[in-house]
This record gives sequence, structure tokens and C-alpha cells, in this order.
Amino acid sequence: MTTVTAEQPLGDVDVCDIDPYSEESLRNPLAYASRIREAGRAVWIPRYEMWAIGRFDHVKAALENWQVFVSGFGTALNDWRNKKLWRPPSLLLDTDPPDHERYRAALSPAVASFRARRPELETRAAELVERLVALGRFDAVTDLAEPFITRVFGDAVGLPEEGREHLLPYGELAFNSFGPENWLVEKARHKGGPAVEWVTQACRRSSLKPGGMGAMAFQAVDAGKIGEEEAERLVRSFLTAGLDTTINSISATLRHLSESPEDWARLHADPALARAAFEETLRFESPATILYRCIEADIEFAGVQMKKGGKLMLSVIGANHDPNQFSEPGRYDMSRRTPSVGFGWGIHTCIGQMIARTEGEILLSAMAKRIAQLKPAGEAVRRLNNTVRGFGSVPLSVIAR
Repeated sequence: MTTVTAEQPLGDVDVCDIDPYSEESLRNPLAYASRIREAGRAVWIPRYEMWAIGRFDHVKAALENWQVFVSGFGTALNDWRNKKLWRPPSLLLDTDPPDHERYRAALSPAVASFRARRPELETRAAELVERLVALGRFDAVTDLAEPFITRVFGDAVGLPEEGREHLLPYGELAFNSFGPENWLVEKARHKGGPAVEWVTQACRRSSLKPGGMGAMAFQAVDAGKIGEEEAERLVRSFLTAGLDTTINSISATLRHLSESPEDWARLHADPALARAAFEETLRFESPATILYRCIEADIEFAGVQMKKGGKLMLSVIGANHDPNQFSEPGRYDMSRRTPSVGFGWGIHTCIGQMIARTEGEILLSAMAKRIAQLKPAGEAVRRLNNTVRGFGSVPLSVIAR
């Protein structure tokens, strides 16, 4: 394995002595993200020997320039040239053209097929909301978002029904592993060991139900476009991307709306605003707070000279709170129409974003139609993760219309 190290930059450089993975940073990433963004150019983080950017225009430009800021050596803190991975690299995240287009094309028909499942999702959402409304109090994470997304997405992929409890520990391990080898990784590895084995088996052709999105990925194998093992890896990548960020976005949306009676009243009066509420959460919360790229050529970018072989951290949450792009960025406002980088940008934008938006819109709309008042029923508790930002608990109380 070739080890790649970054050179200490010379000259006039803004050095930012922060740790994005400290507990303080994970609880409040906006604090360090603001420091990076307010520098106005790329900053050097000596702890991890990497560059970091946080302005919207810089993050967007880096995501668009896939030729220099590449994904093919890994999109985590440590790329696969420096670290032995616990799983093969993702064929969706950790590839560049032309392979990247080939893999996305193999999954595109499966993603497009999800639209036909909308009536089924609406029925499932209405049934779940009805049960929870009858209780009067429930948790937006464990009682609503997790069971709904695990069920409807698992059904859509065609996963075996037995063993789906492994999906969440697997996602926790996958997203924690994008960061350093800290206590969160150790904890996730301990919980996720059996999950890795189950997910590996569940992504095989023989385990997937006919007609599901997973089985559709293997149609590209039968057409000679990809190999059998590549199809299995694509389904596994799809599972990683299709659960955690959606669950976190839904529960975070409900947390914000429960604390704003005026916003909930607007949504209750017009459930069609559910998509806008979900979209604003993608900006305000930025469930995927950080992205990484490897620097594959010497380049002057974001006001500094970067060398080939270096690492670039893109602060998504910093970009999504850039006052030069968003008016009053610290205010949750579901009336916004300015696009964010919540699902990335450019050729590596999340392939499953339509699925996540559809799931979020349907579930939030079902709640808005049935619930007249939504209030906090206790303190929301953050679930710390090296990559995704979300809650472990969001207690709510409701009054039906």
C-alpha cells in the first residue's frame, strides 16, 4: 500500500488549530465551521494535515471540479492508500469518471422505479401516524423516522425482512468510519460486527426479492455492463446512503417544527409545504456535515496554493450557513428557495436524493394532515457520529385535529 502524506504549506497561510472530531465539535459543528468560513479562503488544519474550506462558492466549485478534487482515492478522512478499509471502497462515492458514470447508470433505473411506490408509502405513513397520534406522545426518531424508513426503504430494495434490525448499526459503523479511529468508531464496530455479515449476505442476488431496486441492479450484470460483485457492492452502497441521512433529516425537521408553533400551523394548514420543510432541514442541519476530496494536481484554489497528494475537507454545514448565499442563515425558514449543498453538488450529488425527499415529504405531510398541534415532550438528545448529524431522541406530544 502506498502511503500518501501532505506537505506542510509554506508562506501566508491561515492555520486553524481545530479538531472537527472532538466531542465539542460534533455537538456544535457550526462553531468550527464558522471559523473556517470566516477566514475567507482555505485554511490549514495541522492536526490532520489537510486543507479545509467553508464558503458556499468554494465548496460548490470544489465539488464541480472532480478532475482535481477527486473521489477515487476515498472520500473519508483517511483514503484507502493510507488505511486498510473494513469494507471495499464504495462504487458510488469512491469512484471518478468514467467508472462513476457506469455505476450510476447501472442504478439509475432502480432509483427511477421508486416513484411508482409513492401510493404504498402514503398508505404506510398514514397508518404509522394514526397509531402514534393515538398514543399522544412518541419519539420522532425511534417511534417514527427509524421504523418508517427502515421498513419502506427495505421493502423498496427488496431486502429480507428478517434481520433488518442490522441496518441501523451498519449505517452507524459506515458513517463513523469516515472519520478518525476514535471512540465512536470503536463503539460502532462493537455494535456493528454482526451487521456487516448480514448486510453482505443481504446484498447478494439470491437474497433480494424480485422486482425490488436491489434486484434491478443485477439487470446491469445480465446486460454485461457490470460484474456480479460490482452489483453487490452497489446495493450495499445504496443501503449506506439511503437510511441515516433521511432518518436524521425527518427527525430534525420535526424537532424544529415542534419548537415553532407558527411553522407547524403553516404546515398543518398547507401540507404541501412538507417538501420545503424537509429541504430547509437539509440546509439548516446539514445531516452530512463534512465531505472529503483528494487533491490530484497542484492548483491555486480558494486563495491558496495546494499541492498534489493533499487532502481537502469541505464543510457542508459551513457552506449551508454562508451569509453570502443565504439570508439570515441561522434561522430555520421553510420559505427558502435557494439551493444548498445538503446532498452534495456536481456529478457526485447523492443518487438517492429523490428517494429521500419523497420519503420525507410523504411522512411529514401525513403528520401535518393529522396533527393540529406538535410540541416538544422533553429534551432532544444528539446522537454523535463522525459524519452524520442527527438525534438519538426527539420526544414529541401531539394533539390531533
